[in-house]
Amino acid sequence: QIITIADKTAPEIKKAPVDARVSCATDVQKLFGDWIKNNGNATAFDECGKVTWRHTYDHVPQKSCDTILVEFIAQDHCGQETSVFGNFIVIDTSAPKINKVAENRNLNCNVAWQDSLKVWLYNHAYSEAKDDCDTVFWSHNFKGDSTKSPLDVTFYAKDRCGNIDSTKAQFINRKSSDTSLVNLISCTISQNT
Repeated sequence: QIITIADKTAPEIKKAPVDARVSCATDVQKLFGDWIKNNGNATAFDECGKVTWRHTYDHVPQKSCDTILVEFIAQDHCGQETSVFGNFIVIDTSAPKINKVAENRNLNCNVAWQDSLKVWLYNHAYSEAKDDCDTVFWSHNFKGDSTKSPLDVTFYAKDRCGNIDSTKAQFINRKSSDTSLVNLISCTISQNT
């Protein structure tokens, strides 16, 4: 007589993974690796033997605002599986820092002033910003009306998480010279002889 014992019951998840929230200023890759090795602190039980874990995710975390959905799969020795999910979240709450403010541009009777304006806008008025966790993305609030002078423009330094800093500058294009021509009158004084 042959008695076959079949295990048709998948492992039972006793404790779900705990979502991890880490600052972008930390060693994100190491923390992610540690969290994965610990199965997100999840636990599972199987009546017939040992539980082994594996995991899947679509990308490793970036050193910026990011969320990775990880599938933790608990498997018994018969191949029965139970899946559970957890999130690894990289948090960035710090805005980029303006380390060089926008420069005013002052032109006088310049026929190429529109080209100068385009260059000035493209270079965000020569301002500079730094972000410890991400690339800085620049924008401005100029709407295309270049007939006004001065033009007051705000430049925005933004990261992927929506944190933002700003700097302001003026673009001035004078249509006529400020120089006044003065006619000098030579006076002679008559003297009685």
